[in-house]
Amino acid sequence: MKFYFFIPSLRRVSGGVIVLYRLAYFFKQAGYEVYAVHRGARGWRPWWAKDILSVVWDRVKLHKKDFWIVPEGWFNALLPGLQSNAKTIVYCQNWAYLFSALPSNCKWQDLDVDFWAVSQPVAWFIEHTLGIKTPILRPGIDLNLFNFNFKKNQKEINICYMPRKNSALARQVIQIFNQIIQKKGISHKINFLKIENLSQEDVAKVFAKAHIFLNTGFPEGCPLPPLEAMASGCLVVGFTGFGGWDYMRQIIPDKYIPSFPLRSVAWQGNGFFSADGDVMDVVLNLELAVQWILEKDQKVNKVLENAYKTACAYSLDIQKESFLNNFIKKLISNDSV
Repeated sequence: MKFYFFIPSLRRVSGGVIVLYRLAYFFKQAGYEVYAVHRGARGWRPWWAKDILSVVWDRVKLHKKDFWIVPEGWFNALLPGLQSNAKTIVYCQNWAYLFSALPSNCKWQDLDVDFWAVSQPVAWFIEHTLGIKTPILRPGIDLNLFNFNFKKNQKEINICYMPRKNSALARQVIQIFNQIIQKKGISHKINFLKIENLSQEDVAKVFAKAHIFLNTGFPEGCPLPPLEAMASGCLVVGFTGFGGWDYMRQIIPDKYIPSFPLRSVAWQGNGFFSADGDVMDVVLNLELAVQWILEKDQKVNKVLENAYKTACAYSLDIQKESFLNNFIKKLISNDSV
């Protein structure tokens, strides 16, 4: 039994690629033969995955007992697994791409594939649309890299964001927010810090000095940047991407929640969240978060405590333990995966 992960060849850091390599790494640690498969030149890979063997697409020889694992949205990449009768898996990291790349004359139910989901919202989406229950393989974050920081510079407020995620909406939020701050005559210096084209180490440095993370990404399967921000002592404000509801919980009572059932979690409100695309609600939440910081409101510490508790539940150690003790055991015992 061998495990082949199809890895899209990307030039820059990608959260989805990191998650794929992390799963491959865990399989290797569990004693399995693991390969990262590429079409053409190998793209970016994390340093800790250097021992995972790479193989070019056209040199792969699959057998019936092998696993061929492909992220959603790469429909053509399923062919080697399907043609060889290998165990073909679609690892769905973003619910929004599950159907977008599917040819119009094809249905998932007609294909001999199984699904893994990256979060409870994604698993719910697959079950609701396809009638298929899926195992959940959540991602993890490096708590040695993203460190909790209660004491941050209070002379100015730093709000960081990732402009590549819905950049037009991010600009709109910032423009409206700045106008409101100007109208209210708030003189405290407020900076917006861009996070773009940075290594994970440099992203961690930005989070370490930021007070707020403005999350503009959607759709999402289980977004990692908000978790990394929570681990770094940032208030998280913004959209959830649907998949963020795996861990995101409202700090303000009676605020927006999704229509599907949220799972029970061990933490309470950990951020200020808006319906995807609701720019004005994000602006109002951002305004409130800044107000709490300026007024040194004790609710800030409570949110940060809940946020850090959330981040700890997604540590690499927790991810590895869940993978080895739950998922792998089911795989070995031939239970449904």
